[in-house]
Amino acid sequence: MRFHPSTHLCLGECPDQTSQDGGKKRKHSCRNKLNQPCVMRSMPMSSGVELWGKTVGLYLKFPHIDVNVFDIKLQEFFLLLRLDYTRQMAEEFLRFYHCKNTGFRTKVFHLGYSNATIDELGQHFKLSPTTLKRMFVEEFGLSPQKWMMQQKCRYIYNDILQQELTLQDIVKRYGFSSISYLCQFCRKNFGYTPQQIRKSNRLPAYEQH
Repeated sequence: MRFHPSTHLCLGECPDQTSQDGGKKRKHSCRNKLNQPCVMRSMPMSSGVELWGKTVGLYLKFPHIDVNVFDIKLQEFFLLLRLDYTRQMAEEFLRFYHCKNTGFRTKVFHLGYSNATIDELGQHFKLSPTTLKRMFVEEFGLSPQKWMMQQKCRYIYNDILQQELTLQDIVKRYGFSSISYLCQFCRKNFGYTPQQIRKSNRLPAYEQH
């Protein structure tokens, strides 16, 4: 199973990384022969998680399913981890997916995508441009501009697949000057025009890399 870290992992409340007596970082209870922290890469599959996986498989059979459905399924997955496993097991399994800067991902995902400049984003987060860039790279491995573009591509691709939206609706929603510029954007980022994406049921859904 592969997923992108999102705000749904800890709901903005990452596990406390400090001890109660002195503020030192907690140590892993498990370490390998090289004295490196062990990484829990698998857990027994509970009946709830198994059923969850089957429902995701069913959704994947529909080529134009709304991307928000998978956001909801991701929330459900993390809820199942809390219900079906001990807190220690769940925290060890998810340890390296949590925010490095507590709560930062929640703020970023609430922002969605934006055409804002680095200075404008810095003012929004009350951070200097340098600190903002560093935190984005730490959390997502991308600069703020690249992350925002990634999100914009994700939303635009999904909206193109929604037949009830006209291309002019999408142009207005995302601030393109014309349908022609939307077509150029799609060719550059997806390799297809909006009409090709919309007409073909065989084109794969846009995926973040």
